Parts: sequence; C-alpha cells; structure tokens
Amino acid sequence: MLSPCWAVATVFAVHGSISSSLAARMPLVADHIAVGAGISKPGYALVMPAVGRLLTMPFVGRVVHRIGGRQATLLLISGRAALLPFIALMPSLRTLAAAMFVAGAFAGTVELAMNAEGIAAERELGRSIMPSRHGMWSVGGFLAGGLGWLLAHAHVDGRATFAVSASPWSGWRRGPAKACRRARPTRQSESGEKPPSFALPRGSILVIGLVGFAAVFAEADSADWSAVYLVS
Repeated sequence: MLSPCWAVATVFAVHGSISSSLAARMPLVADHIAVGAGISKPGYALVMPAVGRLLTMPFVGRVVHRIGGRQATLLLISGRAALLPFIALMPSLRTLAAAMFVAGAFAGTVELAMNAEGIAAERELGRSIMPSRHGMWSVGGFLAGGLGWLLAHAHVDGRATFAVSASPWSGWRRGPAKACRRARPTRQSESGEKPPSFALPRGSILVIGLVGFAAVFAEADSADWSAVYLVS
C-alpha cells in the first residue's frame, strides 16, 4: 500500500493526466462539432468547464466535511475519468457544452477534495508536501500530453485515445485514493456550530482568489486553444 504522501501525489498526477489528455486532442473535438461553422464556435463549449467549476466549487467544502476528503476524492476523480471518453462522442455543440460543463464541475470539485487530503497528509507527516504534490500534477500532465501528441501523430482516433487514457484509472485509481488517510469528517466546529454551506471570500483570501483567477485564466486559455492553434 502506498504511503499517504505518495498516495496524494498519485491522485494529483492522475488528475493532471486527465486534463492533458483532453487538451492534447482538443483539435479533434473542435473539428467534430465545428464543421462549416468556423473555428470560433468551439469557444462556447470551452467556456463551460469554467462555468461548471464556478457553480460547484463553493459547495464542495460541505461535501468534504460530511464524507471526508478521501471518499470525496475517490468519487469525484472516478467521475472525472469516466466522463473523458464521452466528450469526443458528443454529436453537437449543445451536447458538447453540457459534457464540458460536467467535466469542469468534476475537475474543480476533485481539486478541492484532493487538496484537503494533501493538507491532512501534511498534518500527519508534520512537514510541507503540497508544493511537490502540485508538481506531480504537472508530471502527470506532461506524460499524458506527450502520449496524446504521439497518438495524434500516429493518426490514432481521438475517441480511442480518451478511452485508453481513462481506462487504467478506472480500475487502478482506487488504490491511491484508498491509501490516503481518512480525515475525520468535521460536521461542526468546536463551538457546536455547523460549517456554512457557502461562504464568500473576504480580505486577503479574496486577493489570493483574484491572483488564482488570473493564473487559471492564462492556464486554461493556453491548454484549451494551443493545440487547436498549432493544428490550424
């Protein structure tokens, strides 16, 4: 069984690999629903993951409090992996936008859950591990992006690529996720009050959030459009 430290690292790498698998084959998805409509049309679908994240992430804290970070991570990353092959099968812009919305919701919520597990592992180990865990996200993304490029160069169908990318995680992801230490669900604070279902960021947290918004804006824009740009 993996240690809590490496279990969290593996979950981060899996999440990064799924994101890069989709980004590497985005030209296929764009061509599939934009025939005769111009390259700008997929932009309506590509904005939907951000909408899905925005509408669901504020409520994940309550889920993690209820069922624990480990169980939330397992459920959410399972849904994220299972959804990947279906994105390339969407027959229209409307259905693709719906699938991308759900993909964004899974992506954003699992990010919060796995970061909660990372914090729990840090507390148990008594040292900082989060920078290296986030680095593992990049490692997973780099490897999956490279594999996607090789498969695209070999003219392998994108739908097969997504199925291959998602299938190993469908059976193997449970090991790393289950190896994470299960933080006890915090149903209420020491004062006896239940945690809020939704809380607006304030003060320095709001400033950090705005910095994160700017960083993610650039990251998502390049990830979604760079492959399309290079092909076209």
